[in-house]
Amino acid sequence: MKPYLRVLAGMFAGITLWLAFVELIHGRFSPAFFQLLFTAGLVYLAVGKPLRDLRARKQAEYAGLAARAEAGHRAYLAGDPAAFARRRPRQHSRRSSAAAS
Repeated sequence: MKPYLRVLAGMFAGITLWLAFVELIHGRFSPAFFQLLFTAGLVYLAVGKPLRDLRARKQAEYAGLAARAEAGHRAYLAGDPAAFARRRPRQHSRRSSAAAS
C-alpha cells in the first residue's frame, strides 16, 4: 500500500471513530458498532499491515542469516578448510607519490 493511502486510511479512521462516539452519545448503539468495525479495518490498513509486512521482512532476513550460519557450521564440522579461514578485507591498491612521478 502506498504511504499516502495509509495516511488517508488513518485520517478516515479518526473521522469514523469520532462518528462512532457521536452515535454512542446519541444512544444509537447499532450504528456505533458498525462504525467501530469500519474504524478497526481502517486502522489495520493504516498501521497493522505495514507492521506485519515489516515483521515478515525481518523474519526472512533472520532466516537467511541463520541458514548462512548453519551452512558455515556444517562446513566446519565436515572439515572444510575454507570454513576455518578468515575473510580478509579487500586491500585497495594505493600508488605512492614517488611511483607516480
